[in-house]
Amino acid sequence: MQIIAHWLASPRPFAGRRYELWELGEPGREAIIQLMRHRIAATSFQKVSAPKRLTAGPASRLGAYVEMLHLPPILVVVGAATVITATASYPPQMSDLAMFIAALFVSQLAISVHNDYCDRELDAQVKPWRALPRGLVSPAQAVGLVVLLLMSAVAIAAPLGLAIVLLGVVGTGCGLVYNATLKRSLFVWVPFWIALPTLAVACFVLADSFSARVLFAYVVGLPLAVSAYLTDTVGDAALDSDAGVRSLATALGEQRSRLAAWASLAAAVAVGAMAFGDEGSLPLFAAPLVLLVMAVTASRRAPRLHWLFMMSGIVSVAGACAIGQSN
Repeated sequence: MQIIAHWLASPRPFAGRRYELWELGEPGREAIIQLMRHRIAATSFQKVSAPKRLTAGPASRLGAYVEMLHLPPILVVVGAATVITATASYPPQMSDLAMFIAALFVSQLAISVHNDYCDRELDAQVKPWRALPRGLVSPAQAVGLVVLLLMSAVAIAAPLGLAIVLLGVVGTGCGLVYNATLKRSLFVWVPFWIALPTLAVACFVLADSFSARVLFAYVVGLPLAVSAYLTDTVGDAALDSDAGVRSLATALGEQRSRLAAWASLAAAVAVGAMAFGDEGSLPLFAAPLVLLVMAVTASRRAPRLHWLFMMSGIVSVAGACAIGQSN
């Protein structure tokens, strides 16, 4: 009976295998029924308090403000843009590159704040430690900050020319549309697909190295975008599913989302090697494959390392394609 009691006291007693009551005999069945009654009664009183996972998060105000900016994904985007631009046949002047990166960084901050504004009701249920649910930032202040950041990004990019500004508007617009509407749909990958290759096009326009071949970035960008989206959202799939959110990640589930992210990155490597690979750049496509293997290895025990390896692989695919385009 002690074994049965210990089994029922576990968080998920029925996980792992299917149990049949007849296996336990009449005393075992009676013990299970009694213990389940006690467990249900105890659980009914515990429901008054919020689950522990909902109260976890940044304890300080500074932590909540920093989390609202979503800096890790921004650094990935900025890093990819820097690699693509720096490896062009005719890299731009440092002043132009600095303005381009600054405008990109500010526009990404606007997307991040807008993301938390759009998710404020959901975050109140599943991530109450964030700045908006805690009342550290009001919805009106968040909207004002988004507008200010967008205007600043346009002002910074304006000296680089109309083409860069328009491409920036397209990319940033994709991020805003993703936050407002497509984030909770099966077409969530579409903004990523448009925005990531558009960033590559902007980099080559800035470097005065644009050619029709650059448009193949939209072919490579499709699996790359799916991989980036699933990698960045798989960690929240369980919470979103519990909250009733419908998206590609919640539809696939955590494990299948990881598998799809891995397969998409491998497909992006293959397509990129065929579209941009040559004698000089083809060996570079081995790097994202190595990072993919490292991500798969780290997926179960180190989710943060999994994210880091996957995003590094995505950036390395972009870099390899950029070098192939420049050769």
